[in-house]
Amino acid sequence: MATLSLNIIKLPVKDLKRAVAFYRDKLGFQELFVVEEYGWGQLQRDQVPLALYLPGKGGGDRPVGGSADFHFSVDDIVELAKEWMEKGADLGQGLVSGDDTTVFLEFPDSEGNVLKVIQQPKEG
Repeated sequence: MATLSLNIIKLPVKDLKRAVAFYRDKLGFQELFVVEEYGWGQLQRDQVPLALYLPGKGGGDRPVGGSADFHFSVDDIVELAKEWMEKGADLGQGLVSGDDTTVFLEFPDSEGNVLKVIQQPKEG
């Protein structure tokens, strides 16, 4: 059977420089490269490849803002929230407990895209 993996997550932005700085400086993504003439920047954190793009420049035409079409997951959401707050990220309501026992963060990035990070279930 063929193995499927994630190649890249794409997210539209209004201001490429501002968005790259947010993901790099506030969320700890490593900036891989930015090509302003194409309206494209690539970053990575752990095994998460992220592309930020200006709509209409070749990366796609999805409107900027609103709920991102993906959720991140993390093994220790308390540690991640602490790291991001220390870097100056505004995490909105902070940690939220869902009715289904999930714990998550939900907050806007610098461009108005709403990100969600969910605590991975504990094995047991």
